[in-house]
Formats: sequence, C-alpha cells, structure tokens
Amino acid sequence: MSPAVSTEAQSGSWFDRESGRVRRVAKRFLLLTIVLIGALCGILAVLFHRFTEAARGLMIGRALTASEPWRSVFIVITPAIIFALLAWCIRRLAPRAVGANLARVRIAYNSNPEALGWRSIVATFLATP
Repeated sequence: MSPAVSTEAQSGSWFDRESGRVRRVAKRFLLLTIVLIGALCGILAVLFHRFTEAARGLMIGRALTASEPWRSVFIVITPAIIFALLAWCIRRLAPRAVGANLARVRIAYNSNPEALGWRSIVATFLATP
C-alpha cells in the first residue's frame, strides 16, 4: 500500500479491530465466556421480569383496583393508550424498526442492512412484550 493510505484504512475500523480482539479472547477462554454470557442472560431475565411486574402494577393493576364503571373503562383504554404510545415512540425514535423481527431480518438480508441498526434493535427489545 502507498504511504498516503492511513493506518486506519490498512487495519480496518476501530470496531472491527476491537470485535476481532474480543472474539480471540472469547475463543481462548471459552468456559469463562459461556459463564459470563449465562450470567448476563440471567441478569437481563430478572430485569425484564421486574420491569414487566412494575408495568403491570402501574398500568393494568391500577385499572383492576378501580371501582365500576371506571374499572371497565380503564381496562379497555389502558392497553390502547400504551399501544399508541409505543407505536409513536417506535416511529419517532426508530423508523426502520418495521414489522416483526423476522420481517426486519428479511429486509436487511435482501436490500437494507441498516434495518438492523442499534436504534431499531433497542426499540424492538424495549417494546416487545
């Protein structure tokens, strides 16, 4: 390569270098990697459970404790309002997060790899019940 080419262009982007380094370490310490991934999955499962229980208590739980006729009204309106709010947030913050996960993967595979950007993945993770 000519001296005019930068060293970053020769060795790839920072993310490529770091992800390669992480892969090499993960292969070297496979058991430790498996244990760490399992621990991370467990922590995420506990956090998801707590988030779900908090959301249930704050939203539909309050509707269930209300007296009639408000109870019936809140039971119908609460999911509709939450759905509209989630749809608005996804369209506003991650417009490429269209369809279900499989549909997004097909879009990314066939034509647009940016459909699997970090914003759409985070939005899908947070909005999927």
